[in-house]
Amino acid sequence: MESFTSDDFSSVTALHLALSYTQIGMPQRGLGISETIFKRAQKQENWPLAANALITMGKILLEIRQLNSSQTYFGRALELSRNENLPMQEAMAGFGLSNIECLQGNYDAAADHYKVIWKIRKSSWYYILNLYHLFDTGYMLHAQNAFPPEMNPVFNFLNQLKLEQLNPFLHGLIKRLDLMYLKPNMPAKEKIQQLIDTEKSVRQSGETFELAKLRIDIATLSLQINDWQPAEYYGKKAWEFLKPIAKDVFPANLKYLISDDNITDGSQLFDLIVEMGEALANHSNIEQLLTNIISSISRLMGTERTALFIKDEDSPEVKLVASRNLMKEQITDRGFKKNMEKIQEVANSLDGKIIKYEIADSGPGGIRYVVITPLMLNKQVAGVLYQDSRFYSFDANADKFKLLSALGTQIAVSIDRANAYDQIAHLNERLIEEN
Repeated sequence: MESFTSDDFSSVTALHLALSYTQIGMPQRGLGISETIFKRAQKQENWPLAANALITMGKILLEIRQLNSSQTYFGRALELSRNENLPMQEAMAGFGLSNIECLQGNYDAAADHYKVIWKIRKSSWYYILNLYHLFDTGYMLHAQNAFPPEMNPVFNFLNQLKLEQLNPFLHGLIKRLDLMYLKPNMPAKEKIQQLIDTEKSVRQSGETFELAKLRIDIATLSLQINDWQPAEYYGKKAWEFLKPIAKDVFPANLKYLISDDNITDGSQLFDLIVEMGEALANHSNIEQLLTNIISSISRLMGTERTALFIKDEDSPEVKLVASRNLMKEQITDRGFKKNMEKIQEVANSLDGKIIKYEIADSGPGGIRYVVITPLMLNKQVAGVLYQDSRFYSFDANADKFKLLSALGTQIAVSIDRANAYDQIAHLNERLIEEN
């Protein structure tokens, strides 16, 4: 995934990978991958792929409850799908819009959007099982008696599936939705026990959004029967996963289970320091070092696009040496011109100050927040770290900027040493060859 190939299979695989990144708590990475694919597909007029990329971004934003932005992407995908006669993409976009209406309590509008299901054959309805980010739409509508009765066989089929027939993640998803939406008369205590058993099974897949949702439901039901201990335990577990990436997913009625310090302190400084230390220490050459830096910064800062620029000894211009979700063709694009001017401005500055600003996103996504950090070496700027995202994992306050400034210097020193190491290694190789 360090570079995208142009064939459709690789691109569709990458979109599935984007959803997987989101599920394990890295939605910004998923958004960055999806946008890169969308822009390439748009340029090539590959409209089926472009629609799939828009839908993927809509799903990711829906998962982290950025509903307005999600609605924009699904709406754009729906329009494109209808114009290009893409029935499956039209159905997926319609399911996304229906899901948003359900979350906002507009069930009539949700049911109207869900009618796109008639655009695809009944034999394809089971494919909806693969759209796990939109899978709960049908359950929510069914609970409100707003669901087409023709879907009842689908629910019957899903409910009879056993754990050994599915992976724990998918089985847990079906079980949770069935208990929470289709079993209104089951006692809360019985639901809690079944959800706890399911939580143990889903835990095998690691920390995921689905596991956090399970824990939220256990905490909510526990509160209903005034069982405070499991409510607090599972509520805190869910919050630990959601806090840095998707606070809006955590229900407001559970927040009093979490301490005020825990709610307001979204810092990942400790994790960032530890991982960046490892990233800077564990490398055998300059290429691996740059990859480690980009990977760690992207993951822990929650950036969609990250790039490292180094000043060229023979030119005042900076050159791109490593990036994540930002390709060379995008950097030279007219839409990135303002950012390149700012990058060059920071590279030529003497004060070593980090700059931040907002810029209108060229796609349907709204505003991007940009942070540009100079890499200081011997009181001079050796390079620049560029980051942008629509949703940062933490607030960019003064303390975070101090940390970024310190990391910038550490990165510059490490790159300088790695360059020197590579130069010595090449010199040794040449001496060995000469002897």
